[in-house]
Amino acid sequence: MKPEDDNNKLWELKAFSDADFAGDKETCISVTEYVVYFMTVPVCWRSRGQKSVTLSTTEAEYVACSEVVKEVLFILQLLRHLQVELQLRICVHVDNIGAIFLAENQNSSDRTKHVDTRYHFV
Repeated sequence: MKPEDDNNKLWELKAFSDADFAGDKETCISVTEYVVYFMTVPVCWRSRGQKSVTLSTTEAEYVACSEVVKEVLFILQLLRHLQVELQLRICVHVDNIGAIFLAENQNSSDRTKHVDTRYHFV
């Protein structure tokens, strides 16, 4: 099945993530926010405290990125099961240069050794 819109483009999936570093003043827990759009319709969104205390804005944003990527993978599996073809490139928008660098580079440095391995699958 190849659903197409008026411009003969395949449907697309876009995701946006953000984090509020140490947003909770009592516990210093950062808050993860994300939204996933199928075409222009938001299909999934969340705002909740992260499971651990992060040490920097980069780490908080990277954790938020990892959470939205897990959600995108679930939606992608669901759409493939429904035989919906998506564009090959799925964009996850992150507004932190350090988090983008961590996501694009597989090597960790002395500054990122403390980041939990569950976030490095991004």
